[in-house]
Amino acid sequence: MTIPNRTSADITDVKVNKEFTYKDTPVLKLEVSYPQLNCRRNPESARRINRICKNYADCVCLFAQRQLYPEAIRGYRYSIDNDFPFNEYETVLAYDVSCNESCIFSCYFDRYEYTGGAHGTTYRTSVNCNLYNGMTIQLSDICKSRDYRRRLLEQILEQADGNLALSPGIYFENYRELIVKHFSTSNFCITPQGIDIYYQQYAIAPYSTGIVVFSIPCDVPDQYFNR
Repeated sequence: MTIPNRTSADITDVKVNKEFTYKDTPVLKLEVSYPQLNCRRNPESARRINRICKNYADCVCLFAQRQLYPEAIRGYRYSIDNDFPFNEYETVLAYDVSCNESCIFSCYFDRYEYTGGAHGTTYRTSVNCNLYNGMTIQLSDICKSRDYRRRLLEQILEQADGNLALSPGIYFENYRELIVKHFSTSNFCITPQGIDIYYQQYAIAPYSTGIVVFSIPCDVPDQYFNR
């Protein structure tokens, strides 16, 4: 495949850190990090992508303030009233860029939340955009065949079978059924080698396995490059 444009973006890491207190006691810690792009060749496209990333980060901050903070206060009060130790609640949003080349920007956000108990939970979401026009890239735009879902699932199931043979117990017993059931066309990232399809925590595997990723080699169609 001939790549007609090597456009990439400069990335600035934006951070938001805040600690919420109740009666001078820290009850909720918020740590947010998200990317902001600068692309001299396509500044308007970069601004569109920046709005997507910032809006998501703002939603996480707002959720922490309006929902988790009151929950943390109630948890603190309950601990004090019942003479239990209180573990500070936590919300962390981190990101990782999987592709920033050939006019493609792709990254995923991991949102970790701890609200007491043995451990927290992590939810992943991704942003896949064309640096030339700022538009979102869909999985169907990359996998052009009509039955791309079936073909992807065949490769995912094959990889999962191989992984399980090497590491018994990493998936739930009915993992093959769950892989099909929880397959989502939104849960993917673009990489220089192809695409990564991911499954959320607990979707097909226990907590110890974490978020499960299957890497599928493929080429991104030429129409997503600036000709």
